[in-house]
Amino acid sequence: MKLKDVIYNQLLKEESGRRSGKGYKRDKFYPSEFGKCKREVYYDFKGAPKDAQDGRTLLTFRIGDAVHNIIKTILYNAKIMTADEVKVFDADTNTSGRFDGGVLNSATSKQELIEIKSTNHFSFEAMDEIELADDKYRGQLVVYMHSGVRNVGNVLVINKNTSEIKEWELPLESAEAFYAEKVKPYFDACAKVIKKRTPPVREYTREDWQCQYCSFRTKCWEGVPLPEAPKFEPKADAVKPGEEILAASVVTYARLKAQIKDLENELESAESVVKQWFDATAEEALTNSGVTIKRVKRTESEWDIDFIKSKLTPEVYAKLLRFDAKLLQAEVKAKAIDPVILETAKKIKLAGYSLKLEKPGKAASEKEAT
Repeated sequence: MKLKDVIYNQLLKEESGRRSGKGYKRDKFYPSEFGKCKREVYYDFKGAPKDAQDGRTLLTFRIGDAVHNIIKTILYNAKIMTADEVKVFDADTNTSGRFDGGVLNSATSKQELIEIKSTNHFSFEAMDEIELADDKYRGQLVVYMHSGVRNVGNVLVINKNTSEIKEWELPLESAEAFYAEKVKPYFDACAKVIKKRTPPVREYTREDWQCQYCSFRTKCWEGVPLPEAPKFEPKADAVKPGEEILAASVVTYARLKAQIKDLENELESAESVVKQWFDATAEEALTNSGVTIKRVKRTESEWDIDFIKSKLTPEVYAKLLRFDAKLLQAEVKAKAIDPVILETAKKIKLAGYSLKLEKPGKAASEKEAT
């Protein structure tokens, strides 16, 4: 018995029971659907068959739910959580859902909305503190803020690999602008789509990640054959090598590939020790046994958002849908923001380092490690 199989199979069993039952019907949109391919929304409204999910994917969802609950428990213990899983309905977009909760801002004594998201390390690192919440996160939060819960909104994103948290704030003025510009038109378009007998055009190709993770991928591409990769064809001017030299080359290839793998493992082990020395010191170079290794900084630029906010006029602050570099630069060109503000708010953050082997004799005077 393999326990992982027991876990995956149990999740599949529970999911099958949850989705079973006839008469599935929808009459409202979900805030979390904002930004989805409208063809996907159409299929879900029509009750089209979904692709089966594997146990690993279902476990990933459960882990995400667990992260949500942990964060909310911590906020409750901190005595600032004022509401949990609040159901709302927005008549203007016919959307119904629950926002994760409300918290009390001790600085303003006002309640604020929170949405908690968890993601993998790769997606988390791709997020910028200035432009943290993408349009999907923003749209979902905006619906909650518009539907009578008129407070500042916050998105917390947790890195499931490292437990690091990034936070993003959405002012009510910006939320209303985003609602009118993007959210309302999107759900209006969805409302028209679901009334038709045929699905709308596909918005993505098979290769796009939105299509890769869609629950209706099979249904959507039904009857559309996959293009076949061309077959290998011999080159007209190619000449086969002799059997003896071919056999020797195959053996050499296999031997060298194995050696490369061994060398890569050995290099990784040695590099780990060298980095351990650098991590324990403030040195930028290490010279030992006649060899000099330097560490090269990797830096990232970030802005002091609170500083920028404090320097903006209420009109400019309300106009910005997010603290995006392009939007800020546009305001600078429009002379609504002093460029000195951005330069003063810019900070350089150390994002890590890589190792560089100096050529022999280039830096003989570096510090000798003992």
